[in-house]
Amino acid sequence: MLNINGVDLEFDMFDTETAKVYESAIAEMNGVVEELREESSMSVVFEKSCAATKKVFDVIFDAGTGIEVCGERDNFKTCQEAFCLLVDEAIKQRAELDEMQKAVATKYQGNRAQRRAK
Repeated sequence: MLNINGVDLEFDMFDTETAKVYESAIAEMNGVVEELREESSMSVVFEKSCAATKKVFDVIFDAGTGIEVCGERDNFKTCQEAFCLLVDEAIKQRAELDEMQKAVATKYQGNRAQRRAK
């Protein structure tokens, strides 16, 4: 269970649908970040970043989650901190997946070599 700003979220990157939706939402967020690189207005950057962050939460979890997690108003710091917690959890789960894959590969790699030797 992932808790962000007092909101409990079920986030399981081992679930295929969650992984797909997460990857898609992050790709869309990266596009917004790229678009905003040239923006000189801080308020525009804050507004668009907050909208994109809330959309990430809505897409991954359910409609309304972005406002529930980040609040009604657009506070850049609140949105960025929430987004970072989500990404940190995804990175943590990805590291766990990588370790599992290494363990499986190591476990069965030896057996394959033994079978070939027979």
